[in-house]
Amino acid sequence: LSDSFKNSLSTVSLTYKSLSSLYQENEWLLRIKGLITKAFPTDVYDVKYLENVDNINIDELDQFDLLIVDWFLENGYSQSSDLLLKLSEKDNLPAIILLTSHENILESNTKSDFYIKTRISGAGLTILNKKEIRAESFGYIGLRMLAEKAIKQRPIANASRHYIKQWENVLESAKQNTIKSLWQLDTFIMKSIHTDAISDSQPYSNHFHDFISREHSWHMETNTTLNTYAENLGTALNEHNYN
Repeated sequence: LSDSFKNSLSTVSLTYKSLSSLYQENEWLLRIKGLITKAFPTDVYDVKYLENVDNINIDELDQFDLLIVDWFLENGYSQSSDLLLKLSEKDNLPAIILLTSHENILESNTKSDFYIKTRISGAGLTILNKKEIRAESFGYIGLRMLAEKAIKQRPIANASRHYIKQWENVLESAKQNTIKSLWQLDTFIMKSIHTDAISDSQPYSNHFHDFISREHSWHMETNTTLNTYAENLGTALNEHNYN
């Protein structure tokens, strides 16, 4: 590797195995390095290239604008999700582009499962198939444009990730509180719901389920921490534009 390619700060490319073994397995990884170098010339960008993820100091990643994660996802994707799960604990996580040759990870259900396992949303983690990056229509220019878009979305990605994590916690709490409310329902309340259903010419199930939904929503909406995270997300979205 050239000395200029080892300069530090804004853009990081990580590989899961040592470079020598990776190059033996798939020579086009050299092309990926070339595309990254061309997309982020060192006279404009500061680049740090790491060949062993075991040596990564997670606490130092806040300084980077972008992580380009490049490896083989062998035996499913447990290896990648382990690292990304650690990264997801960062408060101000950089934008991430994951390069992969596994096309099935782009399928809707598989992609959803991957985001859940890594706990990084689609706003913060972009999955890019290696065939796409090699295409003439994409190449280094496409990589640079994708990176710029991902970096710009960083505040939204972090705000949405914090909101989703809090939402999961509040959802469980709201469920338990709603269950408590349901067990306390007396005949008068249930009869009142029934009377309203008849008055509206609607099935009782519609009104009863609506009552339960409103009760559950109330427990969610009155959580001040969740509301704070929602407002933070709104602020990030308000400051974002696509120009």
